[in-house]
This record gives sequence, C-alpha cells and structure tokens, in this order.
Amino acid sequence: MNKTLLLSTLMYLSTMACSGQTALYNYSITTPGGQTFPAVAYQGEKILFVVMTSTQTATDTAFIARLDSIAIARKGRLKIIAVPSFEDGYVADSAKTLLNWYSNSLDTSIILSRPLYTHKSSGAQQDSIFQFLTHATMNVHFDDDIVGGGSMYFIDEEGNLYNVFDPAAMFSNKALRMALP
Repeated sequence: MNKTLLLSTLMYLSTMACSGQTALYNYSITTPGGQTFPAVAYQGEKILFVVMTSTQTATDTAFIARLDSIAIARKGRLKIIAVPSFEDGYVADSAKTLLNWYSNSLDTSIILSRPLYTHKSSGAQQDSIFQFLTHATMNVHFDDDIVGGGSMYFIDEEGNLYNVFDPAAMFSNKALRMALP
C-alpha cells in the first residue's frame, strides 16, 4: 500500500515537473515589427524575461544600461526577452519614442517583444507567456504577479521557471547574480 502511494506520488510529481518544462516551449515571442521567435528555438538555453520600464528617467536609463551590459557579458549563455507592458506605462502615444529608446539602448542580442498585457489583473487579456510566468498552476513553482517595470523571470535550460525578482532587486544582489549564468 505504502509503495503504491509513493509510486503514485512520484509519478504525479514527475508529470507536474514535465508539464512546466514543456509549457514554455509552446509559446512564441513577436517583435513590434511582426517577426516571430518560437520559444522552442531557445530550448537548452537559459532565458530571462524582463518587463521593461516605460519612462525615460535616470533610474530607468540606468536599469536599461545594466540589462544591456548583462546581455553583452552573457551573450551565448543567456537569451534576454524584453517586454514592454501596457499595465506598466506603455501607451500608443509614446510607442515610437519608447521603442526607439529601447532599440538604441539595448544590444541586438536582446529580443524586444511587442507590448503585452503582463499582469494577472488583466484577466483574459494577460498574454499566455505571462500566464505561464505568473501562475503556479502552469509553471509549477511561482505564483508571483508582475510588480512593475523591471520584474524579471528566469527560465532554466529545460524550460522551468527557476527564479523571480521584482524591480527592487539590484543587479548587485548576490541572489540575482547567482541566478545569471
């Protein structure tokens, strides 16, 4: 009886781990220009999803510069996907200026996504990738909503969400540095 229960539990946990593992690879990232990148193309690589800041303050400019330096230093070891968020200040009126700022400030290895609804509060409008990133029922680990521009979600080589940092995390934070490959 105990062996059966243990075996059933192990099979369930294995299934749950695998469901998180493959779910990310079912999605695609589309750029503002309409180019599509299937997530499965990055299978075997670490991926960092970053909700982008939407103001051009000194603090946001410094964040963008640090993100850019991480992309350059870890090129080939980390794929960064930068996502403008409607809930975090992205508006159509400033779209061209903001997208130009991102493009001029970020290394070309960073994929800039089209603007998305990223927060749980967006309900059915929340993009499917961010449903995966913010719901433990889909990613098996974390149930953290987006806190604002600068929120970061780390995916390991098997497609599992393994770490989440809010915008207050500093790149000098030891835990954040350890999450980077």
